[in-house]
Amino acid sequence: MSSPEKFEPLVFNTHSLGRRAHFENYDGTQTFENGESELDDIREEIATHFGVPIDDGHIFIIDNSLIDKKRSHRAFCVVVRRKPGEEERAWYIDGRTAHVTMLNRLYNYYEVPDDEFNEKHLGFLDLNGFDDVEDMRKESEKRGTQIRWFIRDTINSPAS
Repeated sequence: MSSPEKFEPLVFNTHSLGRRAHFENYDGTQTFENGESELDDIREEIATHFGVPIDDGHIFIIDNSLIDKKRSHRAFCVVVRRKPGEEERAWYIDGRTAHVTMLNRLYNYYEVPDDEFNEKHLGFLDLNGFDDVEDMRKESEKRGTQIRWFIRDTINSPAS
């Protein structure tokens, strides 16, 4: 987990043509355990990167059985609260549902105000790879390693 150099997450515009697979409903060809513990080391890596405490007060994992229309890839949201005069705080949530749904659940569960002091990071966990997305495959080859997680470009993209 510890690396001497600062990790910079990849940023991809997942709204562009040819990158819609993560929005398709889960087709049931695999069975995932609730919480998908095989992703725990990736969650820990993301939490460490954004300064999210690794405990029940800051990390929320959505149970797959609570989602009707599942995504084929597990998404995550990180909210970092930077309000002047307050200590910086951060929370993490992931699930196989829309980012906006997860953000609302995180705000309600942890009673985080949704205002201009929140920095939001929306992304995807990538244990098995987005094989259908050519740019991600190429970037992975350039790095010589698997892309374990990445941030969705939200600057020029439609809302989630």
